[in-house]
Amino acid sequence: MSRMSNVGSTVGRETHRMVGQIEALADTAKEKATEAASGASEFMDQAKEKVQEWASDAAQAAGQAKDKAQEYASAAVQKAGDFTADLKGWIREYPMVSVLAGFGLGFLCAAACGFTAGRFKD
Repeated sequence: MSRMSNVGSTVGRETHRMVGQIEALADTAKEKATEAASGASEFMDQAKEKVQEWASDAAQAAGQAKDKAQEYASAAVQKAGDFTADLKGWIREYPMVSVLAGFGLGFLCAAACGFTAGRFKD
């Protein structure tokens, strides 16, 4: 019976040793999983910060573009107003020349569009 007792004792020790190794492996796996999760969390935090930085830069660039567009539009309106004032002054100073210039421009536009007197002949 001592032989059976030795086998049982050996099996018990081996079982206990294997359980210890399995627990150690489980702990190691848990630590690695925690490290991986921590690394992924850090990566996601960095990615989030980078995206927020890019969004801020894009918003700032859009604001600057809007400001520039407003400046250009304002300058265009100012130049158009100046041109209109100059044109009104020229028309008041030279009314006959203005009427003849209007007829000439009308004729040129009609010719460019193909509406000449020769086209309407039957």
